[in-house]
Amino acid sequence: MAEQNTPNLSLSFRYTLGESGWNTGYDTNWRLLEMLLQGNVLSASTTAEPGSPNDGDLYIVPASATGTDWAGEDEKLAYYDGSASGGADEWVFVTPLEGMRFFAADESQPYLFDGTNWDYEANYYGSYADDTAASGGSVPIGGWYINSSTGALTKRLS
Repeated sequence: MAEQNTPNLSLSFRYTLGESGWNTGYDTNWRLLEMLLQGNVLSASTTAEPGSPNDGDLYIVPASATGTDWAGEDEKLAYYDGSASGGADEWVFVTPLEGMRFFAADESQPYLFDGTNWDYEANYYGSYADDTAASGGSVPIGGWYINSSTGALTKRLS
């Protein structure tokens, strides 16, 4: 059977036993899993392509990024493969899916992709003084909001 791709992450699968070229898709699958399952990026605000990245470095490429490889890759995930097949190190770019979350180490902040842009996850929550105010703002029990008094992300309990 011919190689096929999964609908969300585009992982290759359904190789025929002994099929030529299966290793290329298989290597791509492992690289995608390495990128997407770690949940952490070094930065979401670094606009200049790093000059000496380490194998496995992962970034969110912000708008107007610069560099030979990063220019034009705005809002994508950039993974540095320092052991790419053929011996040529390379940046690999993946278009994120709506709802993906990554923690940016340099800012100690979680980022959320809304289908178009990355933003601080906290910007997607409403701000309320307490649980009573949050309930009036349609935050369900168990839902999250920003406590306007403390600035803390708070789970509504009542």
